[in-house]
Amino acid sequence: MLRKNRQGFTLIELMVVIVIIGVLAALAIPRFGEAATRARIAEGPRILAAFESGQATYLAENGTLGAFGSIDIKIEKGAWWNLTTGTTGMLEIVPNNIAGHDATLNTATVTIDGTGKATRTATGDITNANAFKNWMAAQ
Repeated sequence: MLRKNRQGFTLIELMVVIVIIGVLAALAIPRFGEAATRARIAEGPRILAAFESGQATYLAENGTLGAFGSIDIKIEKGAWWNLTTGTTGMLEIVPNNIAGHDATLNTATVTIDGTGKATRTATGDITNANAFKNWMAAQ
């Protein structure tokens, strides 16, 4: 019996590997987008919690609420959230460029009164996100 000395892969073997990689990519890419959106949404409650904490510290040290720029917190205005400060002690966030969320219909606001009591509100379909459900429940 003669044996052929085989080296390398056949075309069929290579095509099977390419198909498998394609199927895995087709499943993974949408999941990655969903995970990235969830992470961007979860950033919102962290911003509001940092604001609450900063206001509580400022109130304890100074006996009054501080303007947004005067409280000692590190909040970076990212590409995903627009921050709006109204009266002293109030911060509103609106999603910006987060896939699947209309910025005109979704807001989350924390308002802190002179005693340090925080009132949390959220409107629109953003309240369906787990991160905001947990944030609202912690009130």
